[in-house]
Amino acid sequence: MSRHLAIAAVALAFSGCSRDVSVPAQELVGPAQTQEFVSPAPKVAQLETNSFRLSMPSDWAITSLKPAIITGPGGERVEVSSFAIQGSGNHDDLESVLQEVVQNSREAMRAAAADPQLRIAKDLTESRTKSHDILIEMHCETMDASTLFLQFAIVGPRTVVLATIEVEKEHTPSVDVLRSAVENIEWINE
Repeated sequence: MSRHLAIAAVALAFSGCSRDVSVPAQELVGPAQTQEFVSPAPKVAQLETNSFRLSMPSDWAITSLKPAIITGPGGERVEVSSFAIQGSGNHDDLESVLQEVVQNSREAMRAAAADPQLRIAKDLTESRTKSHDILIEMHCETMDASTLFLQFAIVGPRTVVLATIEVEKEHTPSVDVLRSAVENIEWINE
């Protein structure tokens, strides 16, 4: 399976907004600084932007910021992309643009799943997290079932985050680690 498949999916997800909205590129600021926390936090790999903080266990490492890549202890590879709506406008405009980005994310997941080297293991599903965010996910695997390719999109008040994991079958517990991290994403300034 091509490791560039995730990049194509992310590009598709966030390139389809047809509205004229001021949305500057979101800069990843990397591992969070300790002084940003009120109380000491456990050691974790934290990916932070101006709108969210994604925390992974300490045995995971942020290996790149452009694109944002998090690598797991077993060689798992997670690519993270986000789209934040910035600027002002009324609630209906915000909701309309956010829904358009969410729809583009769904379409990108389906497009990635259409890769001839993959088969769908679990079709697109949507659920709510404990904090009532929308979680969209799709699970695929290579035709020989040796590698999993899973996509998670979480919808915040003004941001959509897409996390894609490519993992060898023997490291499937990593999928639950990523799902938990995505479900517990911290929204900043939203």
